[in-house]
Amino acid sequence: MMCIIAGFVLGFTAAGGVLQLALTTMAEFFPSGKGKVLGIFFTSLSVATAVIPFFIGWISTNLGLYHVMLSDAIIAGLGTLLAVVVLIRYRKIFNIPKRADKDNYSFNKIL
Repeated sequence: MMCIIAGFVLGFTAAGGVLQLALTTMAEFFPSGKGKVLGIFFTSLSVATAVIPFFIGWISTNLGLYHVMLSDAIIAGLGTLLAVVVLIRYRKIFNIPKRADKDNYSFNKIL
């Protein structure tokens, strides 16, 4: 019972933050089409929610659980690679330095 509650809390809180971060990033990349970005984002999420369980069920039935885990690892790797690409593009487009310059950066300037 404790594992079910912990899994629910972890899934509920972790997914919400990632979804909002991804949506905000997409809206910053395409400010003139925020509605279109929102529609594409949540449509993709809905399609994935419907298609992935069917696809994983087919893989486990025909190929086995090893290939289910392998496909999960491949999808996670692709997601990580795409996140790095988005980070690099984000920094380049919005002129954000890799690290803050300690000599020229002060919290007093912000306040």
